[in-house]
Amino acid sequence: MKKLTLILIFIFVTNCGFSPIYLSNENSIFQSIKKIELKGSQKIGERIKNSLNIKTNNKNNYLIILDSLIEKTSISKNSSNITTGFMMVLSVKISILDDDEIILDRNFKKNFTYNNRDNKFELLKYERSIEENLISEISDEIILYLSLNNDN
Repeated sequence: MKKLTLILIFIFVTNCGFSPIYLSNENSIFQSIKKIELKGSQKIGERIKNSLNIKTNNKNNYLIILDSLIEKTSISKNSSNITTGFMMVLSVKISILDDDEIILDRNFKKNFTYNNRDNKFELLKYERSIEENLISEISDEIILYLSLNNDN
C-alpha cells in the first residue's frame, strides 16, 4: 500500500506542471547579461550583484546598471539632544539596456527604523545585520521582477 501511495504522489507531483519561479532557462534574461555596471555605493552594489548570482558573458547583449544608495538618518532625539531613533533606507535602481535602449527600469526601496544603543559596538553590529537584511530583501525582489518581466 505504501508503494502505491508513493507512486501516485510521484506521478501527481511530476505531472502537475510546477516549475520554480527562480529557475532560469536558456531563454531567460539571466543568461543574456553582457555586463553589470555599478553606480552609487560600490560596497552595496557588489553585495547585491553577488546575491543575484548572474553570470556575465561578452557575447550576450544586455547591460544591467545597478545604482544603489544607503542612508542612515536620525528620526528622534531626547531632551538632551541625543539621538534615540534611526532609520536606514536602502534604494536601488535597476536599469536593463539592450543596445543603449532601456528595456526595463525600476526603483526598489526598503527602510527599517531602530532605536539607538548605549554600546556603540552592539549598535554597529546591529546596523550591519539590518543592512544585510535590506540587501537580501531587495535582491529577492529584483530576482522576482526580472523573472516576471522576462520578454526574451
